[in-house]
Amino acid sequence: MKKTALKQNPFAFGGTVHGKQFVNRDEERQELVRDIQNHTNLILYAPRRYGKTSLILQIFEDMKKRNSKFVGLYIDFFKIHSREKFLQLISKEYSQKIGWSADKIISFFKSAVQSLQPSLTINNEGKPELDISFTRPMQSGSFEEVLALPRKLAEKGYLVCVVFDEFQEITRLNGQNFQQELRSIIQHHSNVSYTFCGSKQHLISKIFSFADSPLYNIGKMKYVNKIKEKSFANFINKNMKTIQSDFNLASAKAIYQKANGVPYYVQMLAYEYYNLALMNQNHSAETLLAAAVNNLVSEKSEEYIAIFERFSPTQKKIIEIVLKYGGTNLFRRDILSEYHIPASTLKKGLSKLVESGILSLENNIYQFSDIFFEQWLED
Repeated sequence: MKKTALKQNPFAFGGTVHGKQFVNRDEERQELVRDIQNHTNLILYAPRRYGKTSLILQIFEDMKKRNSKFVGLYIDFFKIHSREKFLQLISKEYSQKIGWSADKIISFFKSAVQSLQPSLTINNEGKPELDISFTRPMQSGSFEEVLALPRKLAEKGYLVCVVFDEFQEITRLNGQNFQQELRSIIQHHSNVSYTFCGSKQHLISKIFSFADSPLYNIGKMKYVNKIKEKSFANFINKNMKTIQSDFNLASAKAIYQKANGVPYYVQMLAYEYYNLALMNQNHSAETLLAAAVNNLVSEKSEEYIAIFERFSPTQKKIIEIVLKYGGTNLFRRDILSEYHIPASTLKKGLSKLVESGILSLENNIYQFSDIFFEQWLED
């Protein structure tokens, strides 16, 4: 008896999305590619789960197709706990992307950065991997030597873009001095494009928009929006029709809208819907969507209980206000009176919930960043 091949779920979440699972963003990609080609520094902001990292890595793929001499270096500041770690990561990323032999890389680092000691190790997959450590305490010139690497590569005819993701985390690392050193060096790299990405708007604004900040006006600011409903709905519709012939664009839009258009949650909900549809071919789209939401809320309920229990009584009250009034016009006198809360307390509490990632503020509307957490609160 011939076995039926299992269909691969076309929706993805939990990591970066690329290839066939990456949804459109053509206009943004074209604009950012032009900026990189022109060596323009960029500041990209988007709330978490909007897919800015996937966008950047997709642009790296776009650039490689256009220019064989493109080199994209990606540094995640969530992984950085010290200046030494920062220099290790950027050196390692440089060594992996430059395309040289191991011997040539080791020889280059030994001559170019005196305090770094490169060596070859074998990783968990049995493949050789460059390990970079400091042979002695970092010298004053080490920072400049390592940050000069992208410029030296550009001088050899390469098109270079350096991405610092979740850059607001620099504030944990003696941020002002670190930023001053960074600016003093990269402001002279006119042949390299630097992209600073962040997900905490208040910190990104403080770093790049305040006149007393070392990185003030270092680059072009760009907000990464949600993927447009039309593009996402077409993507959902095309893939769902492969398993559910009567699926239509209206049902795809319902998935998008239920997930509030946030790319991560749209993909998550579509993923769950797809799995349910495979097992329940005769169920309606409305039934499957409701079941998908219920499944996701149920799976995350223990996590949500833990989050909710950490809230103060005032935060719980503010969350109730946001739920009841849809996150708009929350400072009306009747609301403040109903909940016996001063406007100053409400404003401060909302700001803290935004800073912690529980809420996001978009077009003067407070929304829950995790739409399934909102659903759990309402149940």
